[in-house]
Amino acid sequence: MSHDEKNLKTVVESRNSCYVFNSPFLPQDTFYHFLAVVFYLSASVILAYITVLKGWGITINSGGTVSLVPLIREGLKIYRLDIAAVVMSYLATLLYFLHAIFSAIRWQRA
Repeated sequence: MSHDEKNLKTVVESRNSCYVFNSPFLPQDTFYHFLAVVFYLSASVILAYITVLKGWGITINSGGTVSLVPLIREGLKIYRLDIAAVVMSYLATLLYFLHAIFSAIRWQRA
């Protein structure tokens, strides 16, 4: 098999797979995923904190003033949507973290 045939075979095999294992960008890919996990987690924690405050009836207005608002009808509906958003946010963070771990494993095996 000539050198050109080997290169062509490598290109075809890499196009058929999801990842190229010998990519020079594996360290950057791993770093990006861990950095994204940090940002996702920080946003999730802030969202959870705001949702807990909303559950206690505390609302922080744009001017920085704090007011107590009881959860009735529309407020309760929005609070439940916020709880679902917090759960989904932590689930997305967990999946991103797992992806970052698998990226690090792939980088170490390359």
